[in-house]
Amino acid sequence: MVRFTDLSSEELRKQFDFGEPRQCGGVVLPKRPADLRRAFAAKRPKDVGCAGLVGQSRTPRKAVVMATELAVIDLTYDFGVWLDAQITRFPRAAQHRIGALLISKHTEVLDALLAAKFSREKAAPLRHAALVMEQIRFQLRLCRDRRYISHGGHEQAMLSVAEISRQIQGWRKYSDRGPVE
Repeated sequence: MVRFTDLSSEELRKQFDFGEPRQCGGVVLPKRPADLRRAFAAKRPKDVGCAGLVGQSRTPRKAVVMATELAVIDLTYDFGVWLDAQITRFPRAAQHRIGALLISKHTEVLDALLAAKFSREKAAPLRHAALVMEQIRFQLRLCRDRRYISHGGHEQAMLSVAEISRQIQGWRKYSDRGPVE
């Protein structure tokens, strides 16, 4: 088996087109074979995005454009992802009791926000979402007191809960104003 570093510069020129510099995973590949050899010899992470590495394709694909979502819904979703990761670290009995309760409450908030997004009457779902966020706040305090989450994790959770609650209240005040004449 011939290794890449064993090839001479002439053989490299025959095998590769050294026209314009190419970019591979954020790394600009040089034109000269010696520099190319050094670039490939350097340690790089496995997920750099070049063909031949794990999970990568040789054919370029179009980027998937995600729909933009309301900021409060994005924050709530991200909080749920964080919360789920924290619950997996709880003791087994707590995962099934308070962990299931927290996930259920989070899903309830997300459902209420989506209901408010798609309904004309926004006050009731937003009021319900604000109430459930307050319940989540107290449940997380219980988790901190029982040492299921660290003080730093609790602080991060409280910042997220406060920001989500603030945005829910702002949305509620905005929707209570009624139509602008």
